[in-house]
Amino acid sequence: MQAMIYKPVAGSRLTLEQARRYGNEIQRLEIVRPLDLVEAARPADSPLHDGFEWDDTTAAEAYRRRQAAYILRSIEVEIEDKTVRAFLPITLKVADGGTSDGERAYISTVIVKNDADYLSEVIEDALKELRGWQRKYAQYTAMSERLAAINDAVSKALAE
Repeated sequence: MQAMIYKPVAGSRLTLEQARRYGNEIQRLEIVRPLDLVEAARPADSPLHDGFEWDDTTAAEAYRRRQAAYILRSIEVEIEDKTVRAFLPITLKVADGGTSDGERAYISTVIVKNDADYLSEVIEDALKELRGWQRKYAQYTAMSERLAAINDAVSKALAE
């Protein structure tokens, strides 16, 4: 098998060294369920060990935060005869009540619709997600026409 050179996805918290070390270990494992990865990382000498929080109190708190984010992502609201997500993720500034610039929070869709800065951020986040989706599927030639159509549609929408 050809040696793979792993790197972190744009926006990831992984360092280049971590992405390479983790990627090589995961490749060695071949087919991996998340539970398999946790078990492989459990020994202190595992190349994956430092990728996990092993303090149960800290891990439990982090898990509850993920649950809270799941709840915020899972609620819809009907606005003007459309059902949309009720809360959207935004980046707080200290001036907006954040504890530090760059802190993520959720805000009502109604507020986003009526605030140009928040709306611009949500649109930019959507475009980042779309670019990520395009990178994910660009390797499949069967998707090339669809990806080109999406690029055309986005370009037209941004030009308006």
